[in-house]
Amino acid sequence: VTPYVNIPDYPEMDTLLEQLSDFTNLDLVDTGLLAKAAGNLRAQNMVAVGAGSNHMDFTEDQLLAHVESLFARKGEKIVAVNQRAFRLGRAAGAFYRGLVEGGMGVANALKLVQKIDPDSLDANQAKAWATALAANAGALEAVLAAEGNVGCADHGSYS
Repeated sequence: VTPYVNIPDYPEMDTLLEQLSDFTNLDLVDTGLLAKAAGNLRAQNMVAVGAGSNHMDFTEDQLLAHVESLFARKGEKIVAVNQRAFRLGRAAGAFYRGLVEGGMGVANALKLVQKIDPDSLDANQAKAWATALAANAGALEAVLAAEGNVGCADHGSYS
């Protein structure tokens, strides 16, 4: 998450995240990071749609079919990248939500989502991460300091 440099009075990131924490149906994800993982930085909007899709009354299959219809004229590769971006956004949004519901603060939840290997994101692991990190004061710093990404199932290494 990069602050806007062309807006002089833009609030500090920590202040902004604290204000955003008041919204209950908000799932924060790093769209740039996930779009890059999907294969195209231009797929950030589809990552955002994926993250928000957890709050929609449509199935994942319905939404993926719609993504296919939107991008079909651009070819199979573009369809695949956008569907992957959607899936990564959906997984990251659900994982983030699980962390926050498990008691983790908004800023720390966002940092952890950014550190987890996007291909391993699993919302079912979120509460275990929140519990493990709450039980060990230095665990989050250790996770964030680890080289490279961390697997989603690796929460037991930090408890």
